[in-house]
Amino acid sequence: METNESILNSALLDADEGGDDTFLSNSVPVQSVHITDTEEVSDGKKHTVYSITAHSEGVVWSVRRRFKQFHELHTKLKASVSAEALPNLPSKKMFSRDDKTISKRRQELEMYLNELLTNTLTCSSPDVIAFLESSSAFASLRKQVNSLEQKIHRYESEKQDTLEFAKKVQAEAERAVAESLRYQESIAELQQQRSRQEEELCVLRPKFDEASQRLDQTYGKLLSLTKQSRTQESEHRQLSRKLDSAVKNESIMQAALSESKRQLDDCKEQTKHLHARVRDIEAQLGESERIVSEQRREIASNIETIQNLKSKVRQAELAGSGASYHATTVLNSGGAGQTAFSAARLASR
Repeated sequence: METNESILNSALLDADEGGDDTFLSNSVPVQSVHITDTEEVSDGKKHTVYSITAHSEGVVWSVRRRFKQFHELHTKLKASVSAEALPNLPSKKMFSRDDKTISKRRQELEMYLNELLTNTLTCSSPDVIAFLESSSAFASLRKQVNSLEQKIHRYESEKQDTLEFAKKVQAEAERAVAESLRYQESIAELQQQRSRQEEELCVLRPKFDEASQRLDQTYGKLLSLTKQSRTQESEHRQLSRKLDSAVKNESIMQAALSESKRQLDDCKEQTKHLHARVRDIEAQLGESERIVSEQRREIASNIETIQNLKSKVRQAELAGSGASYHATTVLNSGGAGQTAFSAARLASR
């Protein structure tokens, strides 16, 4: 509790001394960012604005940046960090502004920012911190902290006043008790000297009654103050329990954030496996297309061969028909024709 409060007080003090935009530079670093949305804006020239959500120790805020500002950040970082140590920034030119292209660039920019935050050379860079800062997000936090400090200061002041009043009442009670003791001693002395001091006793009795009444009133006030002090102690315990609950909720949110990051890493790993699988399938499809193309060429060659054979058979049939006709003519001419017809049939066979 005291550690978180001291961190907040130190960060707010530094923010007041250096302006609203120095809060992140002296507090805990940004843990992760997500680009949640994009918007097409036209101010003479159409461009895309990216909505960036940043997370830092349970605090979440959003900023809006265009690609020109990403490029300026990358240029500033190259002036202080070697280009080999920096992640790759997507290309400035876009050949298409469809949803698929914009979504791809959004993912690439989100990966670029998260790599900057995980890189020890750039995670604490003033340029990266200034790029992700939002003064309005921390103005609300500063207002809440100031309100809490005012309540604590008011409680401490009331507690101090109560203690001082209790000391005064106790002093009065002690004086009253001392006075009462003196009166009692006087009464005892007066009782011993009753015969001689009855007139003085009549004078002292009203004073004693008045002192007793004042003592009773003081005791009543003391009881009332004690009750108020107990009530304030109860409120203080309730406030402490609420603060402990807030710290516990913060720890739960940090654990949930770590789990989300782990799931995101698993998704990235699965995506890599799926890309490798797609490349294997594409290679198999290419091989299958090559085999089908070769089979098609073989089938075309076989068809051409069959057509050639059919053509040769047709030519042979035509040649056989001509020989048969000539043999029939000879046969009609006589016995020599019969012999020639037989020879032609043998030749056709």
